[in-house]
Amino acid sequence: MNGTLTNNGTISMTARGAKAEGQNVYLFKNIEGNFEYVPAVGGTGGIARAGSWGTSR
Repeated sequence: MNGTLTNNGTISMTARGAKAEGQNVYLFKNIEGNFEYVPAVGGTGGIARAGSWGTSR
């Protein structure tokens, strides 16, 4: 969305978290014109790995 925003009030950072139970949460439109989003049902996590970070063997 492009345009001009006119705010004749106050913008607050209080309670700034998103809440969209049962809805997709759209993040942005990518270069191909598709929307990137977190699906309403949630996302799958990554594969668990054992080990440590930042050490060389």
